[in-house]
Amino acid sequence: MFRNSQVRFLPLRRRIALATVVALAGASTPALAEVGNASAYDLSISLTILGIPALNVSAQTPVGIVDATSPADDANQLPSIDIGNALIARVTTGLLMSEAQYLPGVSNSGIAAQSQVAGLNVSALGLLGASLLSLQADVIRSKSLVVGHCPLPPPGPSLNGLLDDLVYGNGFDEGNFSTGGDGTPGSGPDDTAALGNVHLSILGIDVPLPLNPPPNTGVDLNALGIAGATLLLNEQVLEGDGITSRTKTSNALRLSLNVLGTITGDVVVGHSSASIDCTQ
Repeated sequence: MFRNSQVRFLPLRRRIALATVVALAGASTPALAEVGNASAYDLSISLTILGIPALNVSAQTPVGIVDATSPADDANQLPSIDIGNALIARVTTGLLMSEAQYLPGVSNSGIAAQSQVAGLNVSALGLLGASLLSLQADVIRSKSLVVGHCPLPPPGPSLNGLLDDLVYGNGFDEGNFSTGGDGTPGSGPDDTAALGNVHLSILGIDVPLPLNPPPNTGVDLNALGIAGATLLLNEQVLEGDGITSRTKTSNALRLSLNVLGTITGDVVVGHSSASIDCTQ
């Protein structure tokens, strides 16, 4: 059960959409079982200024599901954080939330994890109060979802179910596991990152950010005169063959810095990962 019964994390709503349970008769394939794993956390920030460690913030609301074969869920939240020194480096937020849930089924099993950071404000200052880094956002969220079954389904009409605005069937184009629910990686409803009103500047240079970035959107910081930094939005990494296993890992925003020896470090906001594996 959830550790905090007050958590309400839309659109997951503490449930993963699963197809209506229907007995599948006549299957002659070996008995296999799905095993689910999931994890999520809000943010991870490590910054060094002029060679001196300035800010080190680990995940504040981590959640996890490990090798689950029966229904499992985990949730965590904090109303806000304020860590660091406003004269050097500091991070403040509003509500932090993370959630994971696994629901095995007869014809489909599903697992999802998501994390959300509201009211994010990260700042780092150099000599004479010069701005080295400023990152602000109303909300940043990521979600990772995997649905499927072991083994492949027997021939017959597909089965569709609708819960929490997510529709998927029991036959997938790439095998028996899908990350979007329709056989296309990352294409399911609400299976991408949300970046609401994000503003970023590095060395006082504003970085234009796209609205609703597609998966694995890289931003060319060199073109802005910011050397030694990389920025990736809506990062999505798929692993497994889609038949015996599938893992999806997402980072809503990932920034790496090694700027002229002035500021170095890494910023990850909105991390989630979900996987299903088959076991004999």
